[in-house]
Amino acid sequence: MTHRISLRIYVLALLLALLMTSLSVIVVVQFNATRNMLIVSAEQLFARASSNASQSLNAIAEKAAMAATLVSKSALADETSLEGREKSAAMLAEILRQDNAISAVYMGYRDGDFFLMRRITAGQPGTARLAAPPDSQFLLQTIMRDGPSTPSQGRYTFYDSSLHILQDRIEPGYTFDPRQRDWYKEAINTIGIHQSDPYVFYTTGELGLTFSRQDPTGSAVAGADVTLAQLNKILEQDRPTPSSVAVILGAGDQVIASSEATRERAEGDSATAASYGMPPALANAGKQALSDILSATASAEVVSRALTEGQQRWRIFAQAFPGSSAYRLVIASPESELTAEAERIRRHLLYWCIGVIAVSIALALVIAHIIAGSLRRLESKAHDIGLLRFNTRHKNRSFIVEVDRLGLAIDKLETTVQRLLSVSKALTSEEDYTALLDLIMSSTVEATEARGAILYLDATDGKLEPACAVMDGAHVDIARIPVLDRQQRQHPAMATAGTAGRVSAASRAEISRWYPDTIAAEDFTLVRVGLSDRKGLRLGALLLFLAPSENPERDRADILAFTSAISGLASSVIETARLIHDQRKTIFGMVELVASAIDQKSPYTGAHCQRVPVLTEMIAKAAIATTEGPLKDFSMTADEQQSLNLAAWLHDCGKVTTPEYVIDKSTKLETIYNRIHEIRTRFEVAKREAEAHCWRDIAEQGLAGAGRQARLDRLAQQWAELDADFAFVAACNTGAEPIQPETIARLNSIAGKSFTRTLSDRLGLSWEEEARLARTDAPALPVAEPLLADSPNHVIERQERDKIAPDNPWGFTINVPTVLYNRGEIYNLSIRRGTLTDEEFYKIKEHAVSTIRMLDKIPFPAHLNGIRYLAGAHHERMDGNGYPCSLDARELSIPARMIAVADVFEALTAADRPYRRAMPLSRALSIMASMRAEGHIDGDIFALFLTSGACLSYARANMKPEQIDAVEIADYL
Repeated sequence: MTHRISLRIYVLALLLALLMTSLSVIVVVQFNATRNMLIVSAEQLFARASSNASQSLNAIAEKAAMAATLVSKSALADETSLEGREKSAAMLAEILRQDNAISAVYMGYRDGDFFLMRRITAGQPGTARLAAPPDSQFLLQTIMRDGPSTPSQGRYTFYDSSLHILQDRIEPGYTFDPRQRDWYKEAINTIGIHQSDPYVFYTTGELGLTFSRQDPTGSAVAGADVTLAQLNKILEQDRPTPSSVAVILGAGDQVIASSEATRERAEGDSATAASYGMPPALANAGKQALSDILSATASAEVVSRALTEGQQRWRIFAQAFPGSSAYRLVIASPESELTAEAERIRRHLLYWCIGVIAVSIALALVIAHIIAGSLRRLESKAHDIGLLRFNTRHKNRSFIVEVDRLGLAIDKLETTVQRLLSVSKALTSEEDYTALLDLIMSSTVEATEARGAILYLDATDGKLEPACAVMDGAHVDIARIPVLDRQQRQHPAMATAGTAGRVSAASRAEISRWYPDTIAAEDFTLVRVGLSDRKGLRLGALLLFLAPSENPERDRADILAFTSAISGLASSVIETARLIHDQRKTIFGMVELVASAIDQKSPYTGAHCQRVPVLTEMIAKAAIATTEGPLKDFSMTADEQQSLNLAAWLHDCGKVTTPEYVIDKSTKLETIYNRIHEIRTRFEVAKREAEAHCWRDIAEQGLAGAGRQARLDRLAQQWAELDADFAFVAACNTGAEPIQPETIARLNSIAGKSFTRTLSDRLGLSWEEEARLARTDAPALPVAEPLLADSPNHVIERQERDKIAPDNPWGFTINVPTVLYNRGEIYNLSIRRGTLTDEEFYKIKEHAVSTIRMLDKIPFPAHLNGIRYLAGAHHERMDGNGYPCSLDARELSIPARMIAVADVFEALTAADRPYRRAMPLSRALSIMASMRAEGHIDGDIFALFLTSGACLSYARANMKPEQIDAVEIADYL
């Protein structure tokens, strides 16, 4: 067996080894990198100092040149007297005020005269020997000569800041001759501005530059002196380190500015390296080393050299000023100071390394524990996935890439399995066919993170019709999506037949051609999956729209696999749902067929069974929508609405058991025919017997004359009585008038009259009729029989199957007559109101019983179990006096009350009943208002029916215009 090592020990050893190696490398690399970075940073600081010094020097030169030009072109050049020249003193003072770098502005004349305005500043070198009075701001130095051979006369005039003279004195020692100065000589031979090399000013002893220019007439030279003391301050500020020494070298390697210029120079000293202090590393390195460094600055790049002086290592930086190779900046910095930060970082790194190594053991153990813990959790999660236990809220993330990827892979596996199960559960639990198709779409789009999808279903003619579509989270009107036929074989949805699925790219041109003005013309990756039923026949196709990809078959393989996995389930669910949907349509079709058959069975019911569901649905929608009143909290689920609709369609299905002649019975003696014709025949026979007896008496008795006439008169009287009796019986048969006791008495009297029957009444009968006649013995013929009779054979006994036990399972409380029918002629003619006997009226009411019994035999699903009671309760009353179960308001559901109201209103307003004229709307509402007051119908439903507008909406759609008279709804509330 291969030797195994604990992950903790392995990680600990590996981590410590890597840590030691890494820390050692980090310390060395970090020190060198920091050291180099600091040197580079010093070079950058040097470049900035060089730029600052160059810019400062250029700025000073530009302003001094401008001042010299201004003075050369002023009137001062033309003035010959001191008084005239003093008029320009204010101008010269203003020039000095504008720029502190300009120390003096002056004019030297061809005759040796000299006119100079100088700024006096406290602490300025050379100021003490000028013996300036207090508050002096400006000094006017003049030299006037009366002639070429006349000695010069120097003069100092001191001014305050407002150019008020503080002191004016002759200065015998001031024997300056400008014509002997280089700046004068060079300006005469130069066109424009002449800039001198740095030199020590005569009066102040400062090192500076002179900018001079000859006036336009050539009679004088104007000049402006600038000091370089400002450069000393810039160099001192821009030193990289405190011990660094920075100098600016001019022509001949002359030091013209230094960061160490702190000591005052003696008047007349030359500004050399000795006076300003060349950096010791350069001063002691020898001329050759200095020459090499300075010669390297010719390229205008920063020159960096390392020099060693004794125990000190120096870093030398040098660069020529941009645009002027006459000046160069040189900085010498101790490397110990430049790399001091690197040394500090290295020491700190060493300290940290020691601390890190000390902590690493514990940290390595913790890390090993974390890694091992992550793997254990992944193992546990994989086990849970195998048991279909999911916890997607807990993500197994790890700082180890491989472990993290493994965790992500397991999380993805968990998500995929859970999504698959979730989709499966959702698809198998959804009952509504349209909602199911939408769920397939939304679930697949969500699971695959697609932009959109289209579900096509196969039509009977081989076409693919869009069933639903979604794009970017919004549903797309499928009416705008083209139907696909065999001519569009190149369409991706048509290409899925017989394939598990394919992935391909679709250009915006193809999208625009396939779905014009429906889906935005963009590039997509299409995932196409075919849907097939259990027999392998095409059901349709699912088309997913995903973001475009360079290699869609590779990049979208996981989505194709997932979609293919759920396509089989989706196909099975769609097939099952389509079967259920078709079965449901079949059931509804059968229900409508039964209702239509009942309506067509008798013209007296018209289209009652078809209109009641419409009216019930209108009332239900009004109740669901209302936000006030007793029904404000009423609501119905989709299943409950379906149950109510089916119940409304089936509420009179029990009428299929009601004999048509009972429903259509318009006269009292009517069964399958109107028996008044049989009775009329009896009266005709009685009249013929009376006539025969009359003529027999005349013949036998030989009556003639008055005797014969008397007998004929008695015959006429008999006929008249029989005619009157038949007319009376016929009138009773119509049921137009209520039957009074005297009417019954006369019927019994008529029943006392007879006719002679000579033929047997037991011939040509059905077995049922024979059984009824067998209750009595057959009389000997001929036999006298009454014109009207209630004989035993008129009574049809009720069979046991037609009886209702008191403890019946349906809760029927309706009173059941003892016999099924009593067709006795006197019994029927004696009906007090209408044309129906008690047995026949029960037969009419029995349709509610039959409805419940018939529907009870149908194995409705659980959510439709209430149909039988909803359908059979439309004749119940709120006061409990209805039938068939005597339910009251506490037991009647709101949907059942809705059907009752709809049933009454339709029956009252129907215009297709042959037995009465169409009732106007106002009359129908008045009757229903009375029924509400009598506890027949629900008052709240009736009020909602009126106030919601359902009443008038139904009336306009189903009633004749002449029925819809003016009504005031408030009168019926």
